[in-house]
Amino acid sequence: MMNNEYALLCVDGDNGRLSGINTDSIALWVRNKNDAGPGSLRNALLAASAGDSIHFMAALTNDTIKILSPLVLSRNVQLVLPNTQTIYIDATASSHALTINYGTAAVLKNINIICGSGASAGIINKGNLHLENIKIYNANKNNLSLENMGEMLIAGFCELR
Repeated sequence: MMNNEYALLCVDGDNGRLSGINTDSIALWVRNKNDAGPGSLRNALLAASAGDSIHFMAALTNDTIKILSPLVLSRNVQLVLPNTQTIYIDATASSHALTINYGTAAVLKNINIICGSGASAGIINKGNLHLENIKIYNANKNNLSLENMGEMLIAGFCELR
């Protein structure tokens, strides 16, 4: 059984092997604020298969994940958090935060994006993007917060600053 905090494991008494756990599901949980490596958002995106949902540990609520280079979504994924949980993705050290590739469907819900002062938009959408309760803060007021070259659906309260 898994929740936002723990995964209960079964250990086979005869040989000590773990059973009853899907290791792919562990990879799809963001467990830390690191830019890369196990438990990071970047790692979860790399491990995700088409149609997967990326989950965030409750301990990361109102926390900031600082990324050093853009996150590229090249598979249909969902980054969906409960209404009571918000995550900040800080791309101030990067040219932009997210790129949604051509032919990719992505859902972002209850996420705040903090864009850098680079020459690029905070989110570059070339695919099919669904935004719900999203805030995009752009440090460079001369840049777009969102560049849309694909399809986009906006729901709930979305704000570009």
